[in-house]
Amino acid sequence: KSLEIEKEIEKRGPNNLNIKNEISRTLDNFGIVFTDKKQYGKAIEKYFMSLKYAIDAKNEPQKANCYNNLGVAFQNQENLDKALDYYKKSLDYNQMNTVQLLLSEPMILMVKVHILYQIVD
Repeated sequence: KSLEIEKEIEKRGPNNLNIKNEISRTLDNFGIVFTDKKQYGKAIEKYFMSLKYAIDAKNEPQKANCYNNLGVAFQNQENLDKALDYYKKSLDYNQMNTVQLLLSEPMILMVKVHILYQIVD
């Protein structure tokens, strides 16, 4: 259903940055719901869709948010290498958003510690 709504909105204003930002945030919210339900594959799909619209809209804070949420989803799947990559991308896009930056740095540290623990164990 969300895909149908997204396509209808896209038809009405495909070049409108505000619409692209709204679609990106909506898809991101769907991803969060799927993450909360532990449906990480679906969450990742929505986060990538959200990222596409954030890129089209040139919305740097939303890109950082998408990358951070991808990091969370991959971490929950215990795919720590991918999680770390996406947390780092989040930091790269996040220089303007201090709150997100403060959230991302501890997550990167936690993933690094977890990776080191697996190597030692």
